[in-house]
Amino acid sequence: MHPPKNLGPRAFLKKLGFQFDKKPTALDRAFLKSLPVEVRDEVEDIWVRLHSGFAHISELYSVPQNEKQASLLFSHDASRAISTMSWFANVVENQKPQDVLEVGCGAGYLLRFLHTRFPETKFSGIDRQENLLAIAAVDTALNLHASSYEQATTKKCYDLIICDFGWDNQDIPESQKPHSSADIAGALYCPGCSDDQIPFFSTLLDQFSRFLNEYGQIAIVGRFPHIGSIRALYLAAEKCELLVERGGFHVIRVMNSEGTERFPAFLITKNNSKSGSLQLEDVAALYHRDSFSS
Repeated sequence: MHPPKNLGPRAFLKKLGFQFDKKPTALDRAFLKSLPVEVRDEVEDIWVRLHSGFAHISELYSVPQNEKQASLLFSHDASRAISTMSWFANVVENQKPQDVLEVGCGAGYLLRFLHTRFPETKFSGIDRQENLLAIAAVDTALNLHASSYEQATTKKCYDLIICDFGWDNQDIPESQKPHSSADIAGALYCPGCSDDQIPFFSTLLDQFSRFLNEYGQIAIVGRFPHIGSIRALYLAAEKCELLVERGGFHVIRVMNSEGTERFPAFLITKNNSKSGSLQLEDVAALYHRDSFSS
């Protein structure tokens, strides 16, 4: 299915089968109904094990085999997807890249949306879920590769790397250090937990940096649960000789059934930004101040 050009994110996702304003239980029932009978027990088992902490989310991502099934599964995150798609569209519009790579593109919702908005831009994507890439391939102009970001290779360098929840937080090892407390600009965090996340984000950003051209940028949105995770990404960027651009940190606020969620968004570049960089204290202050805004 090829949605018409110039649709907003909500209308675009609706055309692809996303369901809005439905309770999670109703979405789960619709998802199960869309599956072959012989797969339904397997999915219910995955849900039970996920809830108990004994399954990886990738097990659930491997289930959808068509657009309808994928759209119903990812409708749980529809409100967030609308907001982040708008943010990435603004980044592409402002930065005007010629070649864009999305890491962790899944079923290609963001890539397909951006392609309708910027048809002259070349879009590529990588994801380790081949079933989701097969769904994304309905847009034949996209250059798609089945791979994890750690194993991906490319002879091409990109102007912009985008990553919209392109990693699973389950993949970040839990810290084994004793808990303690510190603060940055009034925002409290555990130094041990934060430090132990730095290697994960260093590996992520180092690989992204290898995909970039000399003046390339990285745009990232993710579920960072606290300032400690934000600090870990920031310090990992420093280790990779990357910086958060001045004006390159935002907090995307999303209303859902559980209240308001906040999703930090970063625009990161190699050490050649003319606009200067944000210090970690600046980032923490912006995040902390947002927590008190309405």
